[in-house]
Amino acid sequence: MPADMGDIRLLTLEHSLYEMHARLMRTEESNTALSAKCQALNDSMVKCLQVITSTVDGVPALILFTVESRYVTVHGHHDPRLRESRAP
Repeated sequence: MPADMGDIRLLTLEHSLYEMHARLMRTEESNTALSAKCQALNDSMVKCLQVITSTVDGVPALILFTVESRYVTVHGHHDPRLRESRAP
């Protein structure tokens, strides 16, 4: 094998190494961007969960208020049983 063939193979190997490094850098940049998007999505999901939780927590009070309001409208006074159910 002549010395020139060894040099050509070494240059080809070096070129392949640089190409692989460039691909690795692009992949790392893509992974960083994807990680940022996933974090933003996670933050949004946490906010949605908080809104849903606060909404669900308020529904029983809203139902009780509606029932009590209708009772007052029909009977003209508050039902003491409804007031007792509000006590913690």
